Amino acid sequence: MDEKSKNTKTFEKIFFAVISSWLLGRPTNTKVQGSQEEVDALMAALLASKNFQDELNKPDASIESVTVKLGAKHLSASHFESVFGVSWPL
Repeated sequence: MDEKSKNTKTFEKIFFAVISSWLLGRPTNTKVQGSQEEVDALMAALLASKNFQDELNKPDASIESVTVKLGAKHLSASHFESVFGVSWPL
């Protein structure tokens, strides 16, 4: 594996660790930089993933409410992929 590939893999691991911590409600002190489209796509995917997980954890969640949140998650993941060229991993 070349040096660039190693650096990319390291970045991806750190990035997704930070995202996972945020989704679990652990505070993170992270700044995101990029174009407005990139920041918007990332935030939409993050929020949709968190909303879906929150809905799954609700004791009174219905199939319909979970399905709606899952649909929003899939939509934001598709947009993330179109902006970044990689699949949304969560």
